[in-house]
Amino acid sequence: MLLIFLNLYMLHDLKSQREVSKVDGLTIYFQKKSYFLDKTFLDDLVALTNTNGSFCIHLRNYNPLTTSYNNVVLLFQIGLPILNIETLKLIQTRLKCGSIASSGSKCNFVISSQTELLYVIKPIFSFFKLNKKKKRAVFNFSTSC
Repeated sequence: MLLIFLNLYMLHDLKSQREVSKVDGLTIYFQKKSYFLDKTFLDDLVALTNTNGSFCIHLRNYNPLTTSYNNVVLLFQIGLPILNIETLKLIQTRLKCGSIASSGSKCNFVISSQTELLYVIKPIFSFFKLNKKKKRAVFNFSTSC
């Protein structure tokens, strides 16, 4: 029920609030503020996501009596070697959301907040397309938002 409501709300938001210019970039409206992401940054983000990113749907708390899960966690992630942590910091600064975690020789930029996924990540990948393999993952992911 909550997921359906969020999908309907997002469709309304896409039609009424976001301005898109495929030449210049994308204006994101999030937390009563707007900010512009230029096309060069978005193209680089898409390329990085194609090679090192993932869209995950985690089902949790399986109930064998009802044969269903009680919780769904959505996650967008880009993983890079620790030497490239500045790249992830730049992404976090430009997107104005997400967190960075590091462990050993690897670091990850992660967005798990449903609000951030809905208003920042979903609009980006609705207009700036990934390769076919990732596009299928984004479709499954987007229908879950």
